[in-house]
Amino acid sequence: MYPPNPPADAIYRVKLLSAEQDDAAFYIRYDISVGPCVGWATYIYQQTGKWPLIWRLDKRRGTTAIRCALDALNRGSHCRIQSLAQAAGHHICLELHRRTGTKYIDVRRLLPASAAQITPDDIRIGTTGGWRQGDPNWRHALQLANLSGLPVLNADSREGHSPMVDWCAEHGVIILPQHLPAGDYTTSNSNVIVDRKNNILELYKDFAGSRNRKSYENTALLAQVVGKQLVYVIGTDPSDHVELISDLAQWQCTVKNQTFVGTYLHEQILRHQAMYPHISFTFVKREEVCQTIWDTLSV
Repeated sequence: MYPPNPPADAIYRVKLLSAEQDDAAFYIRYDISVGPCVGWATYIYQQTGKWPLIWRLDKRRGTTAIRCALDALNRGSHCRIQSLAQAAGHHICLELHRRTGTKYIDVRRLLPASAAQITPDDIRIGTTGGWRQGDPNWRHALQLANLSGLPVLNADSREGHSPMVDWCAEHGVIILPQHLPAGDYTTSNSNVIVDRKNNILELYKDFAGSRNRKSYENTALLAQVVGKQLVYVIGTDPSDHVELISDLAQWQCTVKNQTFVGTYLHEQILRHQAMYPHISFTFVKREEVCQTIWDTLSV
């Protein structure tokens, strides 16, 4: 869903980006913060060098509009805004209208930011077409992260088909794809990186096979270099009977007539933790993996 759709006549949740003034008026630069038009003004500016969404409030004839704008901003803000000069960085809802036969977009009405309910479809990014830097999905996510005002989860670009995509959309979290040096998920203010494992068999293949040993040990070193804890969050099924690392010694799984046993996996993980004390393992029910990832990073 990029480039963004141009705004039609409707009410939009917007982020106020800057507020300038002269003797005659306030000039507030803004952009649409969620939905199919998110980042439209930024996109047009990148194409033309001109910002298309500027809200002009006349100081003499627009005193009622200025008073209503301050009231709407303060009803949607945790701080008290005394002047529109302090409006930058805040969110509000604006009813936009394109003048017939022109490129100009006017503000017809304003409401508090809470007047527009954010739905999962307003913030869900696509999973086809790539998550690498420069891909449409990445640019969409970048605009949401910059404009929505919602919490942001940094996700490795290889996680494009993770269940975290839908979980984040349903829980008001923006996913921003990046190339992470280690693991799959982190946040800008967390000292933790999470590596997601679909199941214990995936963990087994990473830790019990000598061919993958160098990879997971390099991951441990990379996490250590950036000063972060590395937490593996592993999904389990009832048949696994695994809640703690010690339970792995009795774990086994048969796939295509091949049986995997957890004895060596248990030994390898204990050795790994002895070598790298900043590594930990969390086993949770498969349906709880996404919530656990977010909770782990939110501590």
